[in-house]
Amino acid sequence: MIALEHPIGQTVVEAALPPERAAADCARLHDGRKGVPVGRHWVDAFDRQRLERLRKGRGLSQGEVAERLYEIETRRKPAEKVDPIAAARRIRTLVVQVSFYESGRHQPRAETLADLAEAVGVDVLDLLEEGTVPTLATLRARLGLTQGHLAEKLGMSRGLWGHVEQGRREVSADEVRTLAKILKVSQARVREAVAASQDQDSA
Repeated sequence: MIALEHPIGQTVVEAALPPERAAADCARLHDGRKGVPVGRHWVDAFDRQRLERLRKGRGLSQGEVAERLYEIETRRKPAEKVDPIAAARRIRTLVVQVSFYESGRHQPRAETLADLAEAVGVDVLDLLEEGTVPTLATLRARLGLTQGHLAEKLGMSRGLWGHVEQGRREVSADEVRTLAKILKVSQARVREAVAASQDQDSA
């Protein structure tokens, strides 16, 4: 039995699926990553308790976060006509997804984690375990940037940037300053990420 914290509105709830069906839809839509040791991918450092704490600290219910997630999804396909019934079903499913993430039943993928951060109004890094030192790849991926996109912004080849991310090439002071602007973090954070990338390569 899934406890839905926030009914989205009487008309929406009446048009939506029952909680059991929404939970089943959520399970089918989710990528099913479970029980993966931290360190295999940066999203493994996702902290469900921090998500819940930050959400509640901003006075948001799970339903309100679900509605924001739906708005974020629809921004990616603005040309499509909105079907109220389909929208209600999707929001209902997103409520269950948020519940699953906070309970630890499922783990969000990278893109979903970025959407969750936007919906709650925080940086993706705020949803990772306390003390997590992100690598350059983490800082890049949290913004939805590919290696090619970032390499282009830096004026270097994708292959060369790949070596930087892998900790196989030093980063100059000018590159640190540029990266801080592109990645929307402090220069100190970039230097930490460079060191973490190098440590990862030598591990």
